[in-house]
Amino acid sequence: MSHAGTIIGMPGLEIERVDRNQGIEVWAKPTHRPNCKHCQGGVA
Repeated sequence: MSHAGTIIGMPGLEIERVDRNQGIEVWAKPTHRPNCKHCQGGVA
């Protein structure tokens, strides 16, 4: 499990990829899927 999300101040993220070309691109995704913002239901 990556601790990069905590290091960059965004807990709850999993770093997928980092590209270093002319700049730095960080590809990340949430570690868990959030509930629906309308009904607060979870994902089945």
